[in-house]
Amino acid sequence: MHKQLLFSAFLLMAISSWAQILKVTSIERVNLPHDERAEQVVGISHAGNVILLSSQSQEGLVCYDLDKRQSTVISESPAAGFNARLSSDGKSVVFQEMSLSDDGISTRHGLKSFNIKNKVAKQLVAPTEKFSSFSLSGDVAVAMTTDRKLSIKNLKGNDTSAKKPVLNNDDLKIWLTVDGTTTKIAPQGDEYAYIWESLSPDMTKFLYVNEAGCFVCDLKGMIVANLGELRAPKWIDNSRVVGMLDYDDGTVVTTSEIVVKTLDGGAQILTDSSLMGMWPQPANDKIAFSNPRGEIYMINFTK
Repeated sequence: MHKQLLFSAFLLMAISSWAQILKVTSIERVNLPHDERAEQVVGISHAGNVILLSSQSQEGLVCYDLDKRQSTVISESPAAGFNARLSSDGKSVVFQEMSLSDDGISTRHGLKSFNIKNKVAKQLVAPTEKFSSFSLSGDVAVAMTTDRKLSIKNLKGNDTSAKKPVLNNDDLKIWLTVDGTTTKIAPQGDEYAYIWESLSPDMTKFLYVNEAGCFVCDLKGMIVANLGELRAPKWIDNSRVVGMLDYDDGTVVTTSEIVVKTLDGGAQILTDSSLMGMWPQPANDKIAFSNPRGEIYMINFTK
């Protein structure tokens, strides 16, 4: 414990010279039993007490309860960790599973939900070769096919309408659904590839990353903020975003830091390069992240 406290103090001293957007109180390693399916954080509940873990290749999906220190294997499927989401109440997980088609060559993807308490999985969207992407808006899961058709599933009831704005990505382009109408939005033109898109908590704007950087737009596609270089960004709240600045030599990651930025131009480095922090997942007062060594950490902060 003494060594861990000294380690946290050293990290806090290392980042104290940067503009303070968040007050970091500690950075602690989460000690997990070794599991190749639990090397990368891919999700976290709003309360910060449950994290989703997958392998570095995002094969398999594991749910870990930080309070009970218990892990549950949700899926062993390839791609199960890709874009896996926790519901707004933290009780269910929505994820995709990949399987081979009948020809044994092409693949199919389906969408499932998993109830953490009773450990029961439910098929939301049957496996199909046309599966493109999915998103979770509150408790409504929305899957898109390559021909732009939507499958809408409510985790809590029979209402299958998407009352809130929903973002999907198909062929590296952003598709926004509002009031049942789906429209492609390309704020900087079709020549760019758009990734890591997500809606702000108040559903009035969204962020994305392309070759030019990380940007925030309103729902009409007008750019309202340029966050510069930032990868794998996630909303902390409506004005602050956390992401990573990672660099590689063409083969392996050589350095990476967790950075928080504000829409008005502020920036703060939360971890130094020794931790190689990647893939941040923010919660109410925590940010979980992992590194290429398969280590999981938690940043505790006050706003």
